[in-house]
Amino acid sequence: MEATDVMNNLIRHQVSSLLMTQKPQEILPKIDRDALKELKADRDIGILPADKGRSTIVSDGADYLQKAKD
Repeated sequence: MEATDVMNNLIRHQVSSLLMTQKPQEILPKIDRDALKELKADRDIGILPADKGRSTIVSDGADYLQKAKD
């Protein structure tokens, strides 16, 4: 193994160690995360992905069950 290979491996190891110790940043603010948890816990509503696009549908629980049966 050449000196450059040893140096490259050392740098890779150091970069990998630094990346592993970094705490991931939160994307959503705490108030939004709390609101999402509350919505997910509510059994009176249904939360579904939309048929098209990257949208989300929030529907009444009875409507959700009716669509699930159809």
